[in-house]
Amino acid sequence: MLALRKIGPEPGVELVDVPAPKMPTAGEALISVAAAGICGSDLHVHEWTPSYEWMRNSLPLTLGHEFSGTILAVGEGDRSFKPGDRVVVRPSITCGVCPECQVGRPDDCTHRDSIGMLRDGAFAQQVLVPLKNCLPIPEGLPDEIAALAEPFTIAAQAINTADLQPGQKVAVFGPGTIGEAIAVLARARGSDVVVIGKGDAFRLTSLAEMGISQTLDLDDEDLFEGVARYGDGGKFDVVFEAAGSSHAVNSGLAILKNNGCIVVAGILSAPVEMDLTAVVRKQQKIKGSFRPAEKVWPEMIDFLAEHHEMLKPMVSHVVSIEEGLKGFDLAFDKSATKVMIKP
Repeated sequence: MLALRKIGPEPGVELVDVPAPKMPTAGEALISVAAAGICGSDLHVHEWTPSYEWMRNSLPLTLGHEFSGTILAVGEGDRSFKPGDRVVVRPSITCGVCPECQVGRPDDCTHRDSIGMLRDGAFAQQVLVPLKNCLPIPEGLPDEIAALAEPFTIAAQAINTADLQPGQKVAVFGPGTIGEAIAVLARARGSDVVVIGKGDAFRLTSLAEMGISQTLDLDDEDLFEGVARYGDGGKFDVVFEAAGSSHAVNSGLAILKNNGCIVVAGILSAPVEMDLTAVVRKQQKIKGSFRPAEKVWPEMIDFLAEHHEMLKPMVSHVVSIEEGLKGFDLAFDKSATKVMIKP
């Protein structure tokens, strides 16, 4: 079968022919991939930025960690799912044996595996996964929207990390999938949301189609002049950095209110220099946000099922596995929102 793989620790991704996965043993499921999204993390891996050096010893492998599919087979004796069931899959696999897992805190697991990052993922026709990582897709939820579950859980974790409250003014840097999902969820919490991009006309338009019209493209206007028209002197209670940009972190701090909170959810390719003295004097909070608690997954699947019509603009392109490299090009040049691969 064809697969998009990271072959070695250097820039690039290759479309190659690989054997199909083995049949599942107890605790495993073989999935026929229905839709798999190209993530910003996949772009970093393609470029081989230093922040993904931790993958080196697992190469080569098939990428793809945001996906939905149909179960083809389950291990002998497993009854929680059956062939034909539609599922999304949590890509982060807890070990079950570390001290945190042993005392019932799997969210704090210290020996995780990772589908599409440390083991073969879903940019292929089939993928073998732990059955415990599968969650059912509600009837009527399209495959492409169901495959947004993973980025929506990342966004939900950022929202929860900020302890976002109704009525707060929120700025989101980066209108990629995570930034769009943060904006959608913040609006659902009752926040007043502004989304800021740079050279992002296409993606900001998709936000407008979802009813989020307060946007700013830094290619067209100055940050401080742009945010000033949204009230409160251009200052925000909460800022989300979802662009993976060191410049955005400092810009976010510059428009953050005293005692405000900035949540960094983007993966940065290099260390960030900042004026921590100013942060101290303004009593601003800087929080990192990465992996959601497992309980967030069913919540976000329900959210997608309820709002899937509204969320359609988030998936702008669907390509075949044969066109997967073209899909990466679309994602790199910002001429797409989410690119889905349908193997």
